[in-house]
Amino acid sequence: MRELTLRISRRDFVKIAGTALVLSSIPVSISVVSGIRQPSVSRLEAIGSREVVRTFCSMCGALCGIQVIKVDGRIAYVEPLDGHPQRGLCGRSASTVWLWDSPLRLRKPLKRVGERGEARFQEVDWDTALNEIAAKLSDNAPCVKACPTKASHYDPKTGLVTIDYRLCIGCKACVVACPYGARWMDPESHMPNKCLGPECERRIENGLKPVCVTVCPANARDFGDLDDPESSISRRVRESTTIRLREELGTKPRNVVVLRGG
Repeated sequence: MRELTLRISRRDFVKIAGTALVLSSIPVSISVVSGIRQPSVSRLEAIGSREVVRTFCSMCGALCGIQVIKVDGRIAYVEPLDGHPQRGLCGRSASTVWLWDSPLRLRKPLKRVGERGEARFQEVDWDTALNEIAAKLSDNAPCVKACPTKASHYDPKTGLVTIDYRLCIGCKACVVACPYGARWMDPESHMPNKCLGPECERRIENGLKPVCVTVCPANARDFGDLDDPESSISRRVRESTTIRLREELGTKPRNVVVLRGG
């Protein structure tokens, strides 16, 4: 690498400093800067249709609210989302404009086709990627296996998967790993939520059934102990033709779908 050495005399330094002082005395207000920036934004809006996408930045755990301004389907600029509980705009979210069109941006999941360290990958669709991830997580719940802090775990009393929010760091690993779409990020707490959440867990502890089972007008849903042969759900399974959702993934799902009977 070539080194560059800058030599400057005392007289030249004084000249440069004096010029900088004169320039700094010229009144340049913020309105001038705004006047320079505003026409550029107006030109972008005049080029084509303007679309505002309200979302959040997921480049860190803060999940700051942002809105993305798109012109003709391309990102023009990013700004903070007013009214969002975590309102902010750091360099990470602001770099979206450049990252979106970067040739290095990953647009699809990559699957390694060579040995580790060879850096050989091929693009696969999302279903293939999620199925293979779930299959590698053995016969336990994928969300439990994927959780780095053990916040997602089996409740020893009920045997149900639950979340200990004292340990959860909001990394979304469980959301990505779940092959059933039963986990999502709460837009207010910015933490993962799941089917059979805290409200349903409290109902089960009090001997009640989950909300979806209770409110279903067609009695199409049921909940109970499959290990108890006398439970209503066990009898329903015995008397019906059933399948288990995505059983081929080896996750031993407890959700049963009745096809005929029951």
